[in-house]
Amino acid sequence: MQWTYLWNTGATTSCINVSPDVTTSYAVTATNQYGCAFVLNETVQVSSDAPPGVPVNLLPPNGAANVPNPVVLSWSPAPNATLYQVFIWQGPTMPQNPYAVTSQVSYTLFNLVFEQSYNWSVRAVNACTGVISPNSATQSFTLVHLPDLVVENAPVPPDTAFSGTSIAVDWTIRNNTGLAATGNGGWFDALYLSFDNVLDVNDIYLGAFQRPNALAPNGSYANSGEVILPDGLTGDFCILVRTDAYNAQAEANEINNVSVCGGIHIRLTPPPDLRVSTISLSGVAGNTAFQGATIGVNFTVENQFNGANLSGMTIGGQWYDRVYISTENVFNPLNATALTYGIYHSGNLSVNDTYNQSISVNLPSYISGTYYIHACTDAWDDEFEYIFENNNCTSSQAINIIALPQTRFYCF
Repeated sequence: MQWTYLWNTGATTSCINVSPDVTTSYAVTATNQYGCAFVLNETVQVSSDAPPGVPVNLLPPNGAANVPNPVVLSWSPAPNATLYQVFIWQGPTMPQNPYAVTSQVSYTLFNLVFEQSYNWSVRAVNACTGVISPNSATQSFTLVHLPDLVVENAPVPPDTAFSGTSIAVDWTIRNNTGLAATGNGGWFDALYLSFDNVLDVNDIYLGAFQRPNALAPNGSYANSGEVILPDGLTGDFCILVRTDAYNAQAEANEINNVSVCGGIHIRLTPPPDLRVSTISLSGVAGNTAFQGATIGVNFTVENQFNGANLSGMTIGGQWYDRVYISTENVFNPLNATALTYGIYHSGNLSVNDTYNQSISVNLPSYISGTYYIHACTDAWDDEFEYIFENNNCTSSQAINIIALPQTRFYCF
């Protein structure tokens, strides 16, 4: 294939020799006999052996205050420079080694300490000759000041409360610095129930409350919230408040956000004790039934009295009862088949009060032999019963389930 060539220098050969004094771009157009043209470009970089100039126009300006973090340093391009050495330090003495080397005319500093002052300077480097310029002017800047959120006083819960009940807690948050406001709010104050006066993983989270507004330097706000104490507790505890609980607000001090102890004595709320007190079956003749038959299960649920300190009214007011069948005379959830999904009960039950349930169930069509019907109240533990969670079931007398005779068909 035949080609013709045309360079932007005017040459028409396939190759040219060049030795420019400055960086120069070259282009050649190659055309074949069919008129198809292709353009190639190439730039020859020429580096001066002249010493680099001193960087100027450094930003941020000298003495800048409240500089945001991260900090962006920049300067004007220095003549004959291909690299820049960036120096950053605190105190009177500039380090011998640069903090960073870059080919750009800016550098971003991460992880500097808020509210601290820093010095900085830049040197230009001609990488071809290794010549380094004198230092630029030394400049300083101070990072932005931060707020400091603290819980001003111990939170104020009631002196005494019952387990499982709602309590009101009051507390006050202060921005403990006169130099910086917070952002636009959005942090949370979280409340914990502690076994001591130290917040740790063993403490119980009670809830969190948002602060929607900014807080001025030395400003404060009063907050309050309703939280529910856990069931089944008794004794002396601490309510602790942690402001900015999820670290939404950058602060000058991140480890002083937890209050001192707000003491509270928790008394055990007398728990209910739901039990199936009686159970009877209908549709079972002589304690015998056929497999697959429908029988009636009738039972009574009672909130049993166990003494003044361990007998109480139910609180949730809704739970489910359930009927099972098994070969054991004591209910064992690992060896029982549910005959109902759940029988809904609504309404609280005072001590010694009862209610009755009656339901028809179908015996499984694949079983035979001696079985027991079990009636269980509060089958999914919707109602907290303290130490009485494992006595919710009662079993019927044994019933003999008879297999149905098999039907055979004969053809003659």
